[in-house]
Amino acid sequence: MRTFLKNAVLLLLILSLVILPGCRKESFTPSVDGWTLTERSDEQLCDGVTFTELLFMDESALPHRAYVLTVSPENVTLRKGTSQNGYEVMPQKRQTVMEHMQASVADGHNVIAAVNGDFFAISSTYMPSGLSIKDGTVLRENNTFRPFSAYTVDGEYKIFSGTEKVDLHTLSMATGGSHVLLRNGQPDDVNQAGELSTASHPRTLSGVRADKTMLFIVIDGRQKKHSNGATLLQCAQLMQSMGAVDAINHDGGGSSSMVLRIGDAYTTVNSPSDGQLRKVFCSIQITLK
Repeated sequence: MRTFLKNAVLLLLILSLVILPGCRKESFTPSVDGWTLTERSDEQLCDGVTFTELLFMDESALPHRAYVLTVSPENVTLRKGTSQNGYEVMPQKRQTVMEHMQASVADGHNVIAAVNGDFFAISSTYMPSGLSIKDGTVLRENNTFRPFSAYTVDGEYKIFSGTEKVDLHTLSMATGGSHVLLRNGQPDDVNQAGELSTASHPRTLSGVRADKTMLFIVIDGRQKKHSNGATLLQCAQLMQSMGAVDAINHDGGGSSSMVLRIGDAYTTVNSPSDGQLRKVFCSIQITLK
């Protein structure tokens, strides 16, 4: 009888790991050199999508808060969010990440989470800085060869340097960034000189693991008692510790936003440094199939 019970418990454990991957406990331990992880909470938003909140303290006893979406590719697709869910640059009708979500949901898309996307001309045209593709439609070509992330028509998330030749017809969505943080599991162009790289700012990052799991991370900053941002090297270390093999830095600062939709309610889970959600050109939306 004892042997039977032991075997039954073992079988249940195997089933929980193999048949129910959406319920599997995250095995990666977030870490950044010089930071100590003091708090962590995990919440499963739906099958295959987990929201994690992290609090680190650095060596000067200053806090750094990060918000992570871990997304399995089986149950979701990625879309680009834009003002009024449109396919053009509309500076006179610019909107926040939350408003992008609301517009997409109104058009029948089951968006459950989103983060802000590319850098953009905030004081003039709101034109994105890099390659921008929405539902296979090119909104802006990558004339300046900036790095970008993309979701292919085959449902795979990839990070590109911006200099390689890519058939744009194979991309359903593309969003620009400033730096490739990780390439093949190792830090890439994160030690470049300049304040954007070396100063601690609010950040928005995305990456992908070897098993095609996607990661979207927002790090709050410019709020001394709440959170103090990160350098690009620290962003790369966090992504690396979370299992990413490739990762990219998107627009940060006051643009950094992460919004969740639970039922009919929309929640901004990070604390934007502007004190409110900034109106941005585009966002990356996680949409249930």
